[in-house]
Amino acid sequence: ITTKEHKGEIKIITIERTHTLLVAHTPSWPLTGSASAAASAATGANTGDSELNAELAALTRSAPPQTSELMGPTHYLEKLFVATGFSKSTLLSRDEAFEKVLFAYMETNGLERKQGAAATVAATGGEEEEDWEKADGEAKGGAVEGEVRLDEMLVESLFKVAGGKKKGEEYPTSASMDDCESRFESRLQPWFRVDIEGFAPRERKGTLPKVCISAGRAAGHNKTSVSGLEGYRIDPDELARYGKRLFNCTASVAELPGKNVHEKEVTFQGHCISELIEHLQSIYKLPRDAIEVKR
Repeated sequence: ITTKEHKGEIKIITIERTHTLLVAHTPSWPLTGSASAAASAATGANTGDSELNAELAALTRSAPPQTSELMGPTHYLEKLFVATGFSKSTLLSRDEAFEKVLFAYMETNGLERKQGAAATVAATGGEEEEDWEKADGEAKGGAVEGEVRLDEMLVESLFKVAGGKKKGEEYPTSASMDDCESRFESRLQPWFRVDIEGFAPRERKGTLPKVCISAGRAAGHNKTSVSGLEGYRIDPDELARYGKRLFNCTASVAELPGKNVHEKEVTFQGHCISELIEHLQSIYKLPRDAIEVKR
């Protein structure tokens, strides 16, 4: 091999793969995927350690995780969800939330006007149904598309804020459909669901985090760290136990800092990003876009 030293770090520049010692070498750990094919082509040897291979085979999942982005109500929308037949804890897709909650409520209560008369109603101060109908008839020709009459439920769900109404503030009696949709979406709580074979579906608030792999140096040594494993039902201790044998290095597991943080981080000595990605994909069937690499 030829090497180059830069700022105390030695980098391998070239490898003579046809060298007698390399060809005669038999690895003591099992290789998978492209690494296994390269080793077999260069050495003509098997991957060794059949016991470890058997253990890894037992861990290997047959299908990738199925993930879903869901929406649930914040406290502003809980009554609206209940009014349309759902519970306060119901989780729906974004499209389902709009169709089965917001639009369904408007349709059931006759609140949407394709040619509304919001301006006329606002000018006359009319709040009753007959005022809306009368204004709707008078405003034809100059009406605004997609107007929605706001009843008490929609005002409370979409316009009221915590802390109550400020002095002199008045809530609108109608609004555009675009405004209602925007306010409704802003008051939905994002959730995610992960379905993995052999485990019960897991639902959590927020957006689905990625498995994060980072490379760095500590105490003069290279290191590779990985976190975010729990979201995909990967046991950090299990990964460390098999990873140190696969990558022929030491491994440690530590809890991530922070209050109410229960996730762990696995750290391997040396730079093994490619090997770690291949392991996560081949054993746990993680899609590549679920893995984030920080260098």
